[in-house]
Amino acid sequence: MRKDTFQYETIITAERGKFLKILGLENSEELIGKPERIIFSNKGVIPECEEKDLESAIEPEEQLVEEKQTKKKTTKKTTKSK
Repeated sequence: MRKDTFQYETIITAERGKFLKILGLENSEELIGKPERIIFSNKGVIPECEEKDLESAIEPEEQLVEEKQTKKKTTKKTTKSK
Protein backbone atom coordinates (compact mmCIF):
# COMPACT_ATOMS: atom_id res chain seq x y z
CA MET A 1 0.00 0.00 0.00
CA ARG A 2 1.27 3.43 -0.90
CA LYS A 3 0.28 6.69 0.79
CA ASP A 4 1.16 9.96 -0.96
CA THR A 5 0.47 13.23 0.87
CA PHE A 6 0.26 16.48 -1.08
CA GLN A 7 -0.66 20.02 -0.07
CA TYR A 8 -4.46 19.57 -0.30
CA GLU A 9 -4.94 15.82 -0.85
CA THR A 10 -3.76 12.42 0.31
CA ILE A 11 -3.87 9.50 -2.14
CA ILE A 12 -3.87 5.92 -0.84
CA THR A 13 -3.18 3.28 -3.48
CA ALA A 14 -3.34 -0.51 -3.09
CA GLU A 15 -0.95 -2.88 -4.80
CA ARG A 16 -2.00 -4.62 -8.00
CA GLY A 17 -4.63 -7.32 -7.39
CA LYS A 18 -5.69 -5.85 -4.04
CA PHE A 19 -8.28 -3.37 -2.82
CA LEU A 20 -8.52 -0.99 0.13
CA LYS A 21 -10.67 -1.70 3.16
CA ILE A 22 -11.27 0.95 5.82
CA LEU A 23 -10.31 -0.27 9.29
CA GLY A 24 -12.97 -0.03 11.98
CA LEU A 25 -15.83 -0.17 9.47
CA GLU A 26 -17.45 -3.61 9.12
CA ASN A 27 -19.22 -3.18 5.80
CA SER A 28 -16.86 -0.86 3.93
CA GLU A 29 -17.16 -3.03 0.79
CA GLU A 30 -20.91 -2.42 0.74
CA LEU A 31 -20.55 1.32 1.31
CA ILE A 32 -17.66 2.23 -1.00
CA GLY A 33 -17.12 -0.92 -3.04
CA LYS A 34 -13.63 -2.33 -3.54
CA PRO A 35 -11.49 0.66 -4.47
CA GLU A 36 -7.89 0.36 -5.60
CA ARG A 37 -7.23 4.07 -5.02
CA ILE A 38 -8.87 6.62 -2.73
CA ILE A 39 -8.26 10.38 -2.74
CA PHE A 40 -8.91 12.16 0.57
CA SER A 41 -8.95 15.88 1.30
CA ASN A 42 -6.45 16.91 3.96
CA LYS A 43 -9.15 19.13 5.52
CA GLY A 44 -10.85 16.10 7.11
CA VAL A 45 -9.86 13.03 9.04
CA ILE A 46 -8.14 10.36 6.93
CA PRO A 47 -9.11 6.84 8.06
CA GLU A 48 -6.67 3.96 8.35
CA CYS A 49 -6.87 1.44 5.51
CA GLU A 50 -5.68 -2.09 4.91
CA GLU A 51 -5.21 -4.13 1.75
CA LYS A 52 -7.25 -7.22 0.93
CA ASP A 53 -6.84 -9.62 -2.00
CA LEU A 54 -9.41 -9.24 -4.76
CA GLU A 55 -9.55 -13.02 -5.31
CA SER A 56 -10.39 -13.79 -1.69
CA ALA A 57 -13.14 -11.18 -1.68
CA ILE A 58 -15.08 -12.83 -4.51
CA GLU A 59 -17.92 -14.96 -3.20
CA PRO A 60 -18.48 -18.43 -4.70
CA GLU A 61 -21.83 -17.32 -6.15
CA GLU A 62 -20.11 -14.55 -8.07
CA GLN A 63 -17.58 -17.00 -9.53
CA LEU A 64 -20.31 -19.04 -11.22
CA VAL A 65 -21.51 -16.80 -13.98
CA GLU A 66 -24.13 -18.25 -16.24
CA GLU A 67 -24.05 -17.10 -19.80
CA LYS A 68 -27.43 -16.74 -21.37
CA GLN A 69 -27.57 -17.33 -25.06
CA THR A 70 -29.86 -14.93 -26.77
CA LYS A 71 -31.11 -15.48 -30.24
CA LYS A 72 -31.07 -12.52 -32.50
CA LYS A 73 -34.17 -11.99 -34.53
CA THR A 74 -33.69 -10.66 -37.96
CA THR A 75 -36.69 -9.25 -39.70
CA LYS A 76 -36.80 -8.05 -43.22
CA LYS A 77 -38.53 -4.83 -43.93
CA THR A 78 -40.84 -5.13 -46.88
CA THR A 79 -41.86 -2.26 -49.01
CA LYS A 80 -45.14 -2.24 -50.78
CA SER A 81 -44.98 -0.94 -54.31
CA LYS A 82 -48.13 0.42 -55.95
